[in-house]
Amino acid sequence: MKAKDILKRYIFSTLGMLLVALGIAVSIVANLGTSPLNAASYAMAEGLEGLSVGTCNFIIYAIFVLLQFVVLGKDFKAADLLQLVANILLSLMIDGSLWLLHACGIIPGSLAMQFVFIVLACVITAFGISMEVAAQAWMLPAEMTVSAFTRRFGGKFDTNKVIMDCLMLLLGALLCLWFFDGRPFGPEGKPIIGWGTLIMAVCIGLMMKGSSPLIDKLWNRIYR
Repeated sequence: MKAKDILKRYIFSTLGMLLVALGIAVSIVANLGTSPLNAASYAMAEGLEGLSVGTCNFIIYAIFVLLQFVVLGKDFKAADLLQLVANILLSLMIDGSLWLLHACGIIPGSLAMQFVFIVLACVITAFGISMEVAAQAWMLPAEMTVSAFTRRFGGKFDTNKVIMDCLMLLLGALLCLWFFDGRPFGPEGKPIIGWGTLIMAVCIGLMMKGSSPLIDKLWNRIYR
């Protein structure tokens, strides 16, 4: 593969990662609960003073990479460590997106607008993931961990991905119980798990059925 083509892949994938980070930030600002995969990092950030959502995301994803190493053993390749670079970028993008939204005063003023924000977060995230899939460049720890467990223990990737999302949601609920006086959904007035979590769990995958064909067409034009 030519260096020019590799550069295109990583630029396109990085832009997709930026959209994913923005989607996470918009869901947090909506204040209806974030996605199942990010519930644990959000709970940590709210429960541990001085840690940002991006920092907590980095910690959890770094643990994912360690799990891959344990599960795969000698099949874990040096190139798989690129996940850590992607992890750093994504974590910085999450914190940067949150800072930008707050700096610009972009906060929903009503319950209706909160749901609009959640739907917008789903759309942004769907397009971001579609871009990452189309470019096939950066390896993100969450998906690579699912892939590692699928290779080692079998099953279908999609099924194992659902199981992982459920486990991360459970971890988020347990952290909420620990940090917020037995509240499994987060502190009062600032839900970690809520209606927004359910909407994102259902809608992102459905929206990707529309976003992926559009992104594939765009990618094919760029990659010619």
